[in-house]
Amino acid sequence: MDDLGSSTMFISTTLGTLALLLASCHGAHKPEAACNSSTARLVLSSEKNRSGDWVARVRLIHDDVNSPSSDKWRVDVVHTVVQCPGNEQLVLMEANVTIPHAALHQPKGLPPPKTTPVPRTRHGNMTSTVAPPEGYIRVPSLHSSYKYYDDWLVWQHARNACEQEGAHLAVPDTEEEYNVLTKLSSKHPWVGIYYSKGKGQYMTVLGQPLSSLPYVRWAKGEPDKSGDCIFYHVLSKTLYDEPCGFVEVYVCEIAS
Repeated sequence: MDDLGSSTMFISTTLGTLALLLASCHGAHKPEAACNSSTARLVLSSEKNRSGDWVARVRLIHDDVNSPSSDKWRVDVVHTVVQCPGNEQLVLMEANVTIPHAALHQPKGLPPPKTTPVPRTRHGNMTSTVAPPEGYIRVPSLHSSYKYYDDWLVWQHARNACEQEGAHLAVPDTEEEYNVLTKLSSKHPWVGIYYSKGKGQYMTVLGQPLSSLPYVRWAKGEPDKSGDCIFYHVLSKTLYDEPCGFVEVYVCEIAS
């Protein structure tokens, strides 16, 4: 058998009944070789976030936190709700767990190097003449380019994703920029604003106090302290706070 380095979990729930099938292949089997075992618990749930979208969430909990592959697993979840006759619903959740081949053979004590490119930004009077990465839409009047991602991530993961390509979560600070986010986004995206408990105030991902921005438009009654991270509501063109562990789409910004 080939060394695939992947696992697949299929979970279906019908009227409270749970069935689980796990098929796994982590390398060619050798009868004489000793095996190490560890346990991972997969938790799937569905919830409605503050922007009004139902999302499926997954948590993969390892019992071996020192495993070299413990932070390398990727889990893709498909959540399907089928309306049946008689007001009954069939809920199907499929989770595909993938472990990269390199993670399975990485020596302990040698974590992969982590590098985070410095974001290019027009904020703070910094601009760039470098062409933006592929897929970004340039807005000359704002001296920035933007890219909408239809990936549901928690706020910190969305921030990391932007920074990995030299950008940052969008920081809208003009009415024109709010309008750009509305045109780009089909859902309500995370933006680069959060509450810093250490500083006791709202900050941007660029290290600016939110109060220093020339234009900020909160929704009525916001922020209401329901969470420390901020998303942009594309219909009302206003900002809302919500827990950073919720998942939303996001928009990256880069100077151009």
